[in-house]
Amino acid sequence: MMSQSEVDAAFEALGRPGLRLIATADAEQMSVVLAADASGTEWLVFVDHREGVNTVDQIVGGSGTEAGVARTAVSADPQVIQNLHSAGHGDSRLLTERPTIGWQAVTGIAALDAVRVRVETSMDSTVVDVAPDGRFLALLRGPWGRSLALTVLTTDGREVPVGP
Repeated sequence: MMSQSEVDAAFEALGRPGLRLIATADAEQMSVVLAADASGTEWLVFVDHREGVNTVDQIVGGSGTEAGVARTAVSADPQVIQNLHSAGHGDSRLLTERPTIGWQAVTGIAALDAVRVRVETSMDSTVVDVAPDGRFLALLRGPWGRSLALTVLTTDGREVPVGP
């Protein structure tokens, strides 16, 4: 997991020292940071850890998870996850061709009864906790351009799939 000082250095490298950290997710040689600027715009920042150096590889603005969203009480279709947003990240060193495998980040706001969110691709899976404000952030590997499968795990033991 990235430390606060590493996150601050990544924001400084972007020329955005005022970004407020909301959440981080880590996997192997990559991290993703969910942050907000003073206007409330949220950003997904991909940070590569290869070769022992933190390099900001990509920043995606407007993640769609707005603070203050009224969370639904119970996980039920179609409002299992509000403000669901995902972004893919390929190796920036491969500028001449489209990647076949990349990192995928997903964030959103889960209902009040959600405790975890399971995210799966055909080659990776992860289960992440839902924060007290309903937010979650996951990072995993997957085939480029393919959909993620999400399932909300609730306080009463239900597993609620998130629709296509």
